[in-house]
Amino acid sequence: MISNAWISFIANAFFIVATFSSCEKKAQPAPPPPAPNPIDTTTVSPQVDPTLASTMGFFMDDWEPINFTIPSSSTPVSQESLPL
Repeated sequence: MISNAWISFIANAFFIVATFSSCEKKAQPAPPPPAPNPIDTTTVSPQVDPTLASTMGFFMDDWEPINFTIPSSSTPVSQESLPL
């Protein structure tokens, strides 16, 4: 009579062989070669920067100074009245 250990060994061996034989990579045909790159006929001309005044800084012509005036009065607010 066949023992339970022998039946278990045969069943495990069968599952291992079935697993390795079914998990193989399928052969795929090679992808077609890519089309050759077309010849680029675009010409890139370098851009010329505009001339800058010698007194001009980082902001160029559009910069204007802004004066900050301190408000003459303020209303104190407690933290409990502030929305969260």
